[in-house]
Amino acid sequence: MLPQETLSDTHNFATPEQWGVVQSSIPRQWIEQALQMSGVATLRKRRLPMEQALWLVLGVALLRDRSIVNVAEVLELALPGKRDESISSSALTQARQRLGSEPLQWLFRHTAAHWAHQEAGRHRWQGLALYALDGVVWRNPPCQYDLLHLPLRIQ
Repeated sequence: MLPQETLSDTHNFATPEQWGVVQSSIPRQWIEQALQMSGVATLRKRRLPMEQALWLVLGVALLRDRSIVNVAEVLELALPGKRDESISSSALTQARQRLGSEPLQWLFRHTAAHWAHQEAGRHRWQGLALYALDGVVWRNPPCQYDLLHLPLRIQ
């Protein structure tokens, strides 16, 4: 599948209605571990704690055609405020900056390792884990030398 097709499929699948599938695929412990391993924590009570900021970044990555404010509203990531007002775009941007890239890097590596081995184990071929399948067919011209039947010269 071409990268363009993969992105198109992701765009078609990544809808707010499908967000529950994404959240159920990533255990809460992994989110907590990603924040702990990178030393990122929410010390004071905020409307958008670091856990929610991490989900926000994942949501923005999957729902590419929406603004960050729209993603936060549609996915209901911000904790309720004193009034029914939406969270400001500057607060979302600041939360994303406080989060940094380390928790996302850890989460990406952890999910990739876990899911790759899980899928490779599920689709075994002759007892071996299957990590890729390539449809390339090589056609080589016949070899001019038969290496098995060359005369040996012993001196």
